Amino acid sequence: DYGCGPEPVLAHLIQSQGYKCEIYDPIFFPELQPKDYDFITATECIEHFHFPSVDFDKISKMLRQEGILALMTDTWQSIEKFGTWHYIRDFTH
Repeated sequence: DYGCGPEPVLAHLIQSQGYKCEIYDPIFFPELQPKDYDFITATECIEHFHFPSVDFDKISKMLRQEGILALMTDTWQSIEKFGTWHYIRDFTH
């Protein structure tokens, strides 16, 4: 769970289903395990990457050739509402 934040909820959900899930967050869990993974998630965090190419390079080097990268972030609804969307007003984005 890449970029899991202070409470790795997704990792807990994955582990509750019997799968092993490691966590990484540059602030809260900065120890990154340098190995190959079959599946990497990045949920509600890619908009916080200060240097996206650096993070995506790290991820691509850890993901096995046939591995899956699952990304999720909030989406805006329309161009008319973009100016008032809370994501663009969040200083961490």
